[in-house]
Amino acid sequence: MQSTKIALERIGNRRGADGFSDLSDVFSIAAGIIILVQSFKVKNILNSYFTDQLHREIKFSGVATFFFRTLYLQYKINRF
Repeated sequence: MQSTKIALERIGNRRGADGFSDLSDVFSIAAGIIILVQSFKVKNILNSYFTDQLHREIKFSGVATFFFRTLYLQYKINRF
């Protein structure tokens, strides 16, 4: 019983004891949001480029952009 309590205390102390892991989590979430927003901006830029410059109507999926981000955008660039 005592060893379980000590083990749980060590696990609890390992995460967030110094505050750096919490700060790291915040930065990771912020970076993910920034990458998501930038992916949609790139999608809009590519869409307008294909339409205006190349005179081709290319459909971009918002759902695929959300889930696959840069991989999907790279796929669409390589496809045309």
